Amino acid sequence: MMSWKSYRGLHVEEREQRRLKEKYSATSDILAYQICPRQYGFFKIRKYQPAHLVQIWYGTIIHQVLDKLHLHYKGLLDPSTQGQIPTDNDVERYFIDVENSLLLMSGIRPITPSIRNTALRVLKIFNRIEAQTLYPQVIDTECEFSSDRGDYILTGKVDVLRDISIHGEVPEGFDPVEIWDYKGTRYPNTQTETGRRKFERYVFQMLVYAELYREKYDAYPLKGVLYFMN
Repeated sequence: MMSWKSYRGLHVEEREQRRLKEKYSATSDILAYQICPRQYGFFKIRKYQPAHLVQIWYGTIIHQVLDKLHLHYKGLLDPSTQGQIPTDNDVERYFIDVENSLLLMSGIRPITPSIRNTALRVLKIFNRIEAQTLYPQVIDTECEFSSDRGDYILTGKVDVLRDISIHGEVPEGFDPVEIWDYKGTRYPNTQTETGRRKFERYVFQMLVYAELYREKYDAYPLKGVLYFMN
């Protein structure tokens, strides 16, 4: 039988405490803080729930349905659709899938039928306008980037990487690639101070994405595209 005296003289080295680095997103952290530090503190730090989830629902369904449309063309959801442009019926089917998923997983739903119908209409219009030229040139979607900045990790997610090599040569230090970010909003009114500041924040976001892309691929994307869905 052993007693505490049996361990007299035993030395156990104290394990070094390692602090996990915080991750900060270019959009949900940096831009959100720039827009309103107090609101950022309420929703991001204290985890309060906003009274109205219209913007969250709208932005999420726009991004997730667009991602499914790109995957549809690539045949990654169903190999039989590879190379096929999604139809209006396909858009509506993916829309309902995402809508049901948001309701089931997060309890998020549109506030009114008109908001739902607007989102669906906008997606169908985008598909009709852009599908033929954009979808065949999509390299990847929902591309996540991260960068160790010492005390923290900076992250960003690009909606689309588009191959534009068919447009000719590019300057040294650049890739023939466009980075796209979809905005489920209208183009800001840059004739007003508020609109200018909003647009400048969007430009800043794209510059951050360009730097994250460079750190991963050792070259900058040739262009950043902000696509305002409304």
